[in-house]
Amino acid sequence: MTKKMNKKLYLGIYLASFLLAAAALFAALLSGLTFAEKHPVMVPVRIVTGIGVVQFLLVAVVYPLVLLAKMWGAIQDGSARTTPGKAVGFLFIPFFNLYWVFNVWAGFPTDYNDYVTRRGLPVEPLSRNLYLAYPILLVLSPLPIIGILSAVASILFLPVLAANVCDTVNRLSEFG
Repeated sequence: MTKKMNKKLYLGIYLASFLLAAAALFAALLSGLTFAEKHPVMVPVRIVTGIGVVQFLLVAVVYPLVLLAKMWGAIQDGSARTTPGKAVGFLFIPFFNLYWVFNVWAGFPTDYNDYVTRRGLPVEPLSRNLYLAYPILLVLSPLPIIGILSAVASILFLPVLAANVCDTVNRLSEFG
């Protein structure tokens, strides 16, 4: 049986983490404009800023992996192209992950739609476009110039994708 995903919790964690990082960066900027570089207040400001940014980076890395595991776990009936463990684990294989990120994100709607058809569930099929955009943004992120825009877009796009994943998994949980 598929367990429901608490959409408010998932989106709340991401939003709180993002706002904490943004507040830390804003405080650092404000402090940098207000105080001299060697002022004693700058040391704790740098520490708090670092913690704020690092915690968001951890959330931004772990969060999509949790979503992947949940969404692939929801359609396990022996016919899915991968398991939740492989979906996440193979992303840690250098170079192969450039292929795999498309397989697990953009490939999910196909497997989901096949799962729904096999079971005869009265739910709307998923569109591949939403799930294709995220890996494209991820793969473009390390590139010069366009990478900054792509990284920012992926950070802003992730809550939209997460909300869709939660709704998708929750729809399946209604049918057991």
